[in-house]
Amino acid sequence: MILRGRDATKWAAKTITGLRPTNIKGVFYGDHKDGNKNLMLFQFSDNEDTMIIDYFNGFYPFNPSILHKMVQDYQFYFPTK
Repeated sequence: MILRGRDATKWAAKTITGLRPTNIKGVFYGDHKDGNKNLMLFQFSDNEDTMIIDYFNGFYPFNPSILHKMVQDYQFYFPTK
């Protein structure tokens, strides 16, 4: 999946991020670069009509195992277990 921005009249040409799956149903991650690499966590409701985005400005784990641990321990909006 890819997330793109939209201004008042058209879709942005630039992709904001791709959504990479995790081992938790309905939870994905991505990054956004604005000079810094910023972590984004996405969670979809069970019926997929709602998406929650958590944006960590200026933070991105330098090691995949840290990202995995963070996703496992994170308090998501919707129940994950």
